[in-house]
Amino acid sequence: MEKLSPNIQFPAPFSWADFKQIDVENTFDLDSAYKICQSIANNHYENFPIASFFIPKHLRKHIYSIYAFARYADDIADEKSNSDQATRVAILENLEYLIINSDDENTKHYPIILALNETIKQMNLPVDTISRLLTAFKMDIYFSQPNTFDDLMNYCEYSANPIGELILRLFNEYNEETATLSNKITSALQLINFWQDISIDLKNNRRYIPKSLMDQYLLQNIPNFDNVHTNIENPAKIEEFGQFNALFEYLFSETENLLNDGSKLINKLNNKKLQFEIKLIVNSGRRILAKEKSRKYHLLFRRPKLNIIDYIRILLKSILWKY
Repeated sequence: MEKLSPNIQFPAPFSWADFKQIDVENTFDLDSAYKICQSIANNHYENFPIASFFIPKHLRKHIYSIYAFARYADDIADEKSNSDQATRVAILENLEYLIINSDDENTKHYPIILALNETIKQMNLPVDTISRLLTAFKMDIYFSQPNTFDDLMNYCEYSANPIGELILRLFNEYNEETATLSNKITSALQLINFWQDISIDLKNNRRYIPKSLMDQYLLQNIPNFDNVHTNIENPAKIEEFGQFNALFEYLFSETENLLNDGSKLINKLNNKKLQFEIKLIVNSGRRILAKEKSRKYHLLFRRPKLNIIDYIRILLKSILWKY
């Protein structure tokens, strides 16, 4: 990309409640930029820890900047942004331009970009890994149901795996072996989120379950599938719940195998704090997956969430982790 797209304004992040009035008349220093990123990270609900107490203090601001950037780009790609597809893609391309061209004077107006560029510089992070994230958000804008499970995993390669790779690099733990295992964890977490959010995605006419699996389980041509959540008051009317349960069992099994294989990463790491952070993340994934397993087709109607008891269990299991 050689220059910014003309006449494209960057919106303030839609989840960025305290800073919606920011516009191109404002400029920021690095300290305030990182504080804004921290606020975004700390105020957004997630299943998995973000820069927790166990992450070294000097690295937390860098994790905040990466996370805030991902949230920002996700907000732009979101259909609720009230912009057409071409405009949203142009904004994402402008973001990429400001990352590739970090000395551009426009960066000072956008604290998330300012902080991320400093993180890239200080920690010697590859820009192409950030670009992969932006590719995922463009895929979201032009969403289409994946044809195969491999297509879904390809999406994870862009949407989830770059985050794990960046974390490894921040801790100087990145190599071919650790990256492969990390990718299994992050892909599994992405799948867990898909299954967790299926009731919401159906309302938004999004199917992340591959077409080939829908065909295999005789579900692709169910006329009321996209509106299945409206049958919650009388789910017995839907005869296909047996097939849904079988399909979910397959999806849960594939997801669990990925997560368990990826957990071998812990033994490959030298940094004890990162080891514990990964234990927390893996156990968080296992806990929400267990809730999904217990619900089966009820996932079509309600989104499972973690509660305080779940978080206590996650912490205890991480402390008592057995290799």
